[in-house]
Amino acid sequence: MQTTRNSQMPIKIIVLANSDLFVDGLLRILNDNEHVDIIDSISNLETCLHLIADSQADILMIQEQLIETPYEFFFKKLKKINLQLKTLVFGQLLETDFLINIIRSGANGYINSNMSSEHLIKAVQHVHQGRLWAERSVLEQLAQDALQMENILENIAMEKTRMLSDILTKREAQVFQWVLKGLSTKEIAEQIFLSEQSVKLHLSKLFKKFEVTNRPQLLLSAFEKVSPVSNIIPLIQMTLEKKAPGQKKSPPVNHET
Repeated sequence: MQTTRNSQMPIKIIVLANSDLFVDGLLRILNDNEHVDIIDSISNLETCLHLIADSQADILMIQEQLIETPYEFFFKKLKKINLQLKTLVFGQLLETDFLINIIRSGANGYINSNMSSEHLIKAVQHVHQGRLWAERSVLEQLAQDALQMENILENIAMEKTRMLSDILTKREAQVFQWVLKGLSTKEIAEQIFLSEQSVKLHLSKLFKKFEVTNRPQLLLSAFEKVSPVSNIIPLIQMTLEKKAPGQKKSPPVNHET
């Protein structure tokens, strides 16, 4: 049902821009298209934010010089007002570094001054569908940067895992391996041909090394120690607390890494 509505209803757009020849031409193209409905074109950001909150706009088109810095906070502020809002940045002589930064920060696409009217409407429709509108060169750079960051984080995690392994004996490592897979004490004993009492002994040594008292704490502590992000557990707890307003907050947990 939602798909039918979106295909029939015009795309509602708010334009945040200072008036100039380029903006005037862009507005003419949008106004001439039956699939687009311009709610308003304004130059004041605060007025624009109120309009976003009061309207059911699908897309906010932003002139590049009106984007506040830092970019990430700016786009987060827009999403906080309207989670479904898509953002399409436009301007003249947009630099590649700027384009990469705004896409990373949450923009859904951008339009250069050399774009034809056909491509403008296509960009609007593309972004309205929840897809990213950007040139291939920018997408390739974003993909390359993401891959490099993934490799960096993976290498950090691997190095931390090796360091973690160095503090464990062979038997402790074996027991820990099966704890990670969720096996009970009895099942672990059967896997490594030890008595349950011996497994419990190795578990107690693991608890002592990680400064915990039970299996869930052991897993959380190990996860935090190998994570490339420092203090990952408090970060997760803080995020979950924000998702559950009204609940009494637990005291912060201090995990050394």
